[in-house]
Amino acid sequence: NENVDAGNWLLIDVVTAEPRFARAHVLLGEAYLLNSKLRDVMGRAFTDKLANLHASLARDLDPSLGGIDMILGNIAQGSDYLAALRHFDRAIELEPMEPRPYHWRGLLYNVLGYGDLCRKDLDRALELDPQNPNVHFALASCVLVAGDWDRAVELATHGATLGNPGGYTLAIQARRQQGK
Repeated sequence: NENVDAGNWLLIDVVTAEPRFARAHVLLGEAYLLNSKLRDVMGRAFTDKLANLHASLARDLDPSLGGIDMILGNIAQGSDYLAALRHFDRAIELEPMEPRPYHWRGLLYNVLGYGDLCRKDLDRALELDPQNPNVHFALASCVLVAGDWDRAVELATHGATLGNPGGYTLAIQARRQQGK
C-alpha cells in the first residue's frame, strides 16, 4: 500500500538527514525486509542486502539495539535456522520489552514445529503489543496446529478486527478442522 511506500521514503529522508541516528537505520533495514511491494520490485536478495547494510551501519553507531539482530535473524532464516534463533535470542536479551523479536522467533519456532516455544513467544509478544493484528494471527496459527480451535478462532477473529483480514479465513479454517 502507498502508506508503506511513503514510510520507506520518510525513513530514507531521516537516514539521509541524520546518518548517525542508529534506530532510523534499524527501522529502514526492517522496512526493506517487510515491504512486500518493494521486495517484489527489487528482489529479495537485494532488499536483504540493503537491510543488512543498515543493520551494519546501526551496529557501528549503537550495538545495543536489539533491532539489529532482529534484522539479521530475519535474513538468516532463509539459510540457517540456528543462526536466526541466536540473533532473535540476542535481540530479546538486548531489548526484552520489545515485542517484535518474540514475534519473529515465535514464527520461526512454529515453522520448526516447536509449538510450545511458539506459543510462549507469541503470548509474550501479544502481552507486550496487544493491538498488533499480526501477532494475533500468528498466535492463532500456532494454537490451531495444537488443536486449540476455540482460542484460534478467538485470536484470529480479533486479529481481523484489528486489521489483518486473513484472520477471518483462519477462523473459518479452525471451525472446519473442529468439525463445526
